Amino acid sequence: MKDRFDLEESLMKVEQISEDLNLIAKMFCDRVVKVTEDEMFNVLIGMSELHKYRCEEVFSIFENMISTGQFTNDWYTKRKYQVKTSSEQGESDE
Repeated sequence: MKDRFDLEESLMKVEQISEDLNLIAKMFCDRVVKVTEDEMFNVLIGMSELHKYRCEEVFSIFENMISTGQFTNDWYTKRKYQVKTSSEQGESDE
């Protein structure tokens, strides 16, 4: 099950687009042989699609978290209790 850490990781990936654009801009400006409009558009279209997929992943994780009730206090209380119970059982086995 995806959780808040997966959501955070996906959000960080979405932010990657700004670094990608900076790299592309630098590459286009610094090249000895200039790129054609077709090459530039192909790169930008590819980046646009990649960004769209990253956003879809964020929303998918977010929707999953909502459907599993992970934004409620009950869910966190239940998880905390399950973790505590599991560790207590491990201690009693020894």
